[in-house]
Amino acid sequence: MLAQGEDYATAWRVLGDTVALDDAIPAERRHARNLLAGFVDLRRGVADRIYYGADAALIDLALSPDGRWLVAGGERGERGELVVFNAHSGKLVQRLEGHPSPADGGSNSVTAIRFTTDGGTMISAGRDRRIIHWSVPGWRIERQWQAPNEVWSLALSPDGETLASAGKGDGITLWSMVDGEQIRLLTGESSNIADGTSLAWLPDGRLVSGGYKGQVGIWDPKAEKELLLPRVHTDQVPAVAVSPNGKRIATGSGDKTIILWDATSRRPFRRLRGHQNEVSGLTFDPSGQRLLSASYDNDLRLWDLASGTTLRVFQGHVAGLWSVIVHNNRAYTAANDGTIRRWPLDRAGQWIWDSDGQEPISARLLPDPAGNKTGELLIGFASGAVHGYGLPPDTAAHSAPVPLDPESAAATDSDAAPVVSLPNAAGDLRLTLPDAHDNWVLRFTLAPDGQTLATCSHDNTARSWRIRRNGDGLSLEPLHQFKQHSASVHAVAFSPDGRLLATAGYDGQVGLLDLETGTGKLSPAAESGKVATVEFTPDGSSLMTAHGEERLLRLWQRDGLQLTNGRTIAELSDLPLWAKLSPDDRRIAVVGRQWIVTLHDLDPPTGDAAEPRQLVGHEQSVLRAIFTPDGRQLATVSADKTLRVWDLGPDDAPVTTTGQALFTLRLPTQRDHGVPLWDFDFRCSQDQNTCWIAVLLTMGRIALYRLPYAQPPANLRR
Repeated sequence: MLAQGEDYATAWRVLGDTVALDDAIPAERRHARNLLAGFVDLRRGVADRIYYGADAALIDLALSPDGRWLVAGGERGERGELVVFNAHSGKLVQRLEGHPSPADGGSNSVTAIRFTTDGGTMISAGRDRRIIHWSVPGWRIERQWQAPNEVWSLALSPDGETLASAGKGDGITLWSMVDGEQIRLLTGESSNIADGTSLAWLPDGRLVSGGYKGQVGIWDPKAEKELLLPRVHTDQVPAVAVSPNGKRIATGSGDKTIILWDATSRRPFRRLRGHQNEVSGLTFDPSGQRLLSASYDNDLRLWDLASGTTLRVFQGHVAGLWSVIVHNNRAYTAANDGTIRRWPLDRAGQWIWDSDGQEPISARLLPDPAGNKTGELLIGFASGAVHGYGLPPDTAAHSAPVPLDPESAAATDSDAAPVVSLPNAAGDLRLTLPDAHDNWVLRFTLAPDGQTLATCSHDNTARSWRIRRNGDGLSLEPLHQFKQHSASVHAVAFSPDGRLLATAGYDGQVGLLDLETGTGKLSPAAESGKVATVEFTPDGSSLMTAHGEERLLRLWQRDGLQLTNGRTIAELSDLPLWAKLSPDDRRIAVVGRQWIVTLHDLDPPTGDAAEPRQLVGHEQSVLRAIFTPDGRQLATVSADKTLRVWDLGPDDAPVTTTGQALFTLRLPTQRDHGVPLWDFDFRCSQDQNTCWIAVLLTMGRIALYRLPYAQPPANLRR
């Protein structure tokens, strides 16, 4: 329930308390706990540095270009507070006196801070109307001037020559950075800005402003002309950010939403929802593919902009956040709780890969048989090609213990910046096979020995391959091709001894191929329609099939290379898309057009027909299902753009009991397209310590997740 409510910090603490009970908890329940803990670890963000000592409600912050000096400003009592930290050691090195308390007893907060591009000057401004230039690192006042009104936001032009300021009252003032003289005053619909980081420059020298009534404007400063964007926000716009290439604008509002705009057409193209209070700060990461948002709900969120999906929620502040900045793959936030926090952005455990413009159709995770590497991910494409990518290395957990004071931080931190990579770059390419099939590679399956692979395709064939490894390279050596089907081969399965390959055809037939001799035969399995799935029982003597239009589950005896004595296991209420036997050979999970996942007994009791167990939660067609190694959890992917892992409970759970989703992972897909394809994979390493999930998305992307299984995450232990 805590995870469902996105209270990941508390969920993590509660799950951590269960580790001490592991000796008394059955293994299958520990597996469920570990999977849930892995999901929480995917979604939570943890600070690896807390900067203490400001003793003020902090409003804005800035980091010097070299990453050395971290400056924050806010309000301490009635006095404007401006503090300088050594960003690497965490030590508070200076309190700057320049924004004193006003004589009339009013508030005098420091509300905006910026560094010049060369890092030699820091600029601060506040409600006292002062704009002050400080020397770096001497921290002496170089010059200062008075703005017309209280200053709430500052923005320095890309060429460093013009400073924009605005705040209380109407008007955006442009100042010369050379002599501090006022250049001009901009007034219009959005010049009465909201209180926050509501000014940002585009690379071409235009200025974006967010108004207190929800307006967003783009200014040509030289012409003093305002282009007003369509009114979308219903409340003030205190947060404005521009992507590094200037093609996107992000605006955050008191209406709790973020709008992404095309800077050229000036049209909104995506709304981001998730925050529970005003969005007060925004910044793009250097790639421009992700966005960070700070909110008064105390949370910082990391967004995937291609889909509008939240990748991670950073929790730890105990009061509202005002602002966020990014440097070297780390985010920094300032909040009303008087602290600055630093957050790693490595997203350990989850990746979203682009597929180089190709259309991915099928996926198969390959474990490394030697156990020395993380293994590979095979992708089958619509072109008939197969590629193999190395999985990300199993590095240490992303979250380090949070230092409690600057001295301990200094002992554990390093000045070295973390390695920054493109967030959507695929793993290293280890296999390229352009002509595995003539067109769509629909499925992969792996033989029990882990050395033989089978594929099937819309080209009406199935093929078997020998997997060859050479160093970091991977190749597929062709063995046999089964060409007897007259329609697409929708599924393939190896026998338990790896000697036979079964095929399920859209021509209503099941094929059996002897992998030693290459001999194969077809057996009619459906009187009408398609065979969606075929699978051997563990002893290899029988095969289970699922039938589309006939809506049946059937069990067949095998006589050599032919099927005989077919009997109906269950009549289904809707068209099945996939069926999967549990590892213990006791039940079959069926998914399809109906939104409910059903679990059927392989050997139903005689007499009255047993009601299938139902797993309710998906909102559209369910495309495929895969059991965990012990069969006590089930992973499903749906056209509702979610992946769910279901907790099936103990063997004696009533078959009519409605299942419980252990967690629901919203996939990085767009609203208008990008639903998951029918294929995904969920596989665990040989020691079952690490499980991988790979989901293909029709927007040409691959979502990849790493979860624990046999052991809890290392950082969950107390």
